[in-house]
Amino acid sequence: MKSIYLFLFSAFVFISCSTDIQPSIQEKLATPSQNYFIDTNQDTLIHGKEGTVIYIEKGSFKDGLGNQVTDSVQITLQEVYKTSDILKSNVTMRSGDEMLETGGMIELRAFSKGEQLSLYYNKSLVVHFPKKNQTDSMRLFYGNENSDGKDASIEWDLEENSVPRIDSKIQYWYTKFDDLDESSLILADGTYYYDTLQEMFNFSKEEIEYFLNKTSKIHNKIDKNGKLHFEKIDGSIITKKMKRRLTKVVKAFPMCKPYTVKGVPVDMPSWFYIMSNVIPPKFMNNKSYLEQIENKMSSSDTSKTAISVAELQYYIFDSKKLGWMNCDQFVNPNPIKKDFVVSVPKSENIFVKIVFRNYKTVMIGNEKKGAFTFDNLPINEPVKVIVIDEEDGKPLLKIVDTQTSGTTFKIDKLSPVTLAELKEKLKELD
Repeated sequence: MKSIYLFLFSAFVFISCSTDIQPSIQEKLATPSQNYFIDTNQDTLIHGKEGTVIYIEKGSFKDGLGNQVTDSVQITLQEVYKTSDILKSNVTMRSGDEMLETGGMIELRAFSKGEQLSLYYNKSLVVHFPKKNQTDSMRLFYGNENSDGKDASIEWDLEENSVPRIDSKIQYWYTKFDDLDESSLILADGTYYYDTLQEMFNFSKEEIEYFLNKTSKIHNKIDKNGKLHFEKIDGSIITKKMKRRLTKVVKAFPMCKPYTVKGVPVDMPSWFYIMSNVIPPKFMNNKSYLEQIENKMSSSDTSKTAISVAELQYYIFDSKKLGWMNCDQFVNPNPIKKDFVVSVPKSENIFVKIVFRNYKTVMIGNEKKGAFTFDNLPINEPVKVIVIDEEDGKPLLKIVDTQTSGTTFKIDKLSPVTLAELKEKLKELD
C-alpha cells in the first residue's frame, strides 16, 4: 500500500510539473494568427489585417484520404511584413546559397474537423501581397522547415511559374491530303512528334526569347519511305546563324513512318512552325477570380481593367501549396562571401539573428560550438546583430551595429528587459 501511495504522489508531481511548462521567449513573441471560417461550396476572398488578399476557389481542399472537402473550413493566416514581425518568426531569408529580400510573407493553413488539409488536385490559390515598393523582380517562394533541434527554421524554394514565362512552341502542319489514314507525324520507332520535337530542337532560354513575336516556317517533305527532306525556311526574318541552327536539326531528323492514304504511302509536303509565346499566370484565365476582382477593384478610368488596377496595388501569384509563402527577390550585394560568426555567452536558450540595413533581409544563425554561424554571407554589409536570451523566464537583449566579415564578432553581457521593452526595441527596427 505504501508503494501505491508513493507511485500516485510521484505521478501527481510529474503531471503538475509537466502542465506548468512556460512558453519560451520566442513563443511569446510569435505573431498571432487570424482565423476565418469559409464555405467551401463557394468562391471566397479573404482580407488579412496587413493587406494580404487571398482568393480561394470553391472545392479547393482535400483531406488526408484525398477526398474533396465540402464542409466549412477554418483558415488560419499569419501575416509577416514588418522587420520586427520577421524577427519574431522563425524564418531566414535564404534560398539555397542565395540571399533574399522580402516583400512580405504569410503562413496559410486550412483545417476541417481538426485535420489539416491540402489543396485539391489541380487547384491553386491566388495570393495578393500588398506592394510597398515597386519592382518587377518579386517572385513567390514556398517555405520548408529545416528542423535541427532549436535551430529549426524556415527556408525557401522558388515557385518557377510564379511569374509569366516565355515558352517555345513547335507545331507540325500537313497540307496536301485530307484523307490520310493517320494525320499525326509519327517517328519510325512509334514516337509521336509532339513528344520529341522540343528535345530535338533543345532551345536555350535565349533562343526561346529570340522567337518571341517571330514565326519561322520550316518547309520539308516526308517521302514514301519515311525520310524527311529539308526544303527551305521562310516566315519572320531571322539571322543566318539561326537559319543554320534550324536547318541542321531538320536535316538530322530521324526516319518517320510514311503517310498513307488507304494504306498506300504518299509523299507529304509539310512544314514546322517555330514560335514563342508568353504563358500568363493561371489566374489571368480564371473567370470566377476575375469576377471577384471586378467587384473589389473599381476604377473611374474606364480604359483600365480591374485586374490591371489590382496589379498596381499587389504582387499577385498562383500558389499550388498551403503553408509558408514569401514574396521575395534575389539580392547579390557582394560576390565575395564568407561565414560570419557571432560569439555569445553560453546559454541554453540564446539565439542570434541579423538584420541587413540596406535590404529587408533577416538571417538566423546556426549554433556551432558556442557560437552562431551565418553561412556564406556577402562581406562588408552593414547589419544589426540581435541576440536574445532568457533567465528565469525573463528576456535578455543585445542589439549591436557591425559589418559582416570573415572574422568572429564577439557579444558579451546581455541586458535584462521586460517583454514589453523587448517588443518595443524590435519595433524600432521596422
